[in-house]
Amino acid sequence: MILKPNMVEPSRECPAPASPQQVAQATLICLRRTVLAAVHGINFLSGVQSETIATANLHALNTTTEKQPWVLSFSYGRALQASVLRAWRGKTGEDLQQLFADIDLLRLQEAEKQNDFKLSYYAPADIEPDDLLKQMRQRLDAQDIRASLIWSIDEATDTGLLDVLPEHATKLHAIEFLMNHKGFAHEKTDMTLAKILELEPLTGFANIGGMRAFRSGAATASSAGNHG
Repeated sequence: MILKPNMVEPSRECPAPASPQQVAQATLICLRRTVLAAVHGINFLSGVQSETIATANLHALNTTTEKQPWVLSFSYGRALQASVLRAWRGKTGEDLQQLFADIDLLRLQEAEKQNDFKLSYYAPADIEPDDLLKQMRQRLDAQDIRASLIWSIDEATDTGLLDVLPEHATKLHAIEFLMNHKGFAHEKTDMTLAKILELEPLTGFANIGGMRAFRSGAATASSAGNHG
């Protein structure tokens, strides 16, 4: 049996928000009083929590010093997509295709490389991407859509690659999120450029935002985030 409860949180009338540690403590007290140890797992719903708060609270539940008899995990749906849905105003990658359908330089990548929150194109590798990215940015801004435009070059095939992602849904943001939650120092974090594909073109070793980045493989990349 797997239970899917909400976490114990203060009411909306509470003048001060609870910390993740307070939520974890209150939730575990409630579970110990009401849930048999024989229950296999507890997958928490996010309720009205944002993805950031829900993740922080779950982390606190799983890092308590006391061992729990159940597996504590999550069953988040809305929380994991909330900020993405807001950034794209409820639109999907397929919807955004219409914004760029008349740009001749862009060629849609294969269907398996697309999803609801990722729109991927091929483009000539020898173009100056700034004008293209600016044109796309203007169309997105006109629709109040907050997105990151990630430009890179596959040197093996001499092909430009362009990804349209929701704002704050990039690999670099994911790395920074993990660093913040794990307490990793920026200056002690190594990242390969081929993995993040979101930095200005690099040659050799560089320091980006306090984090060390270096070339790995054949990829070069640059990005145009939301500057609005």
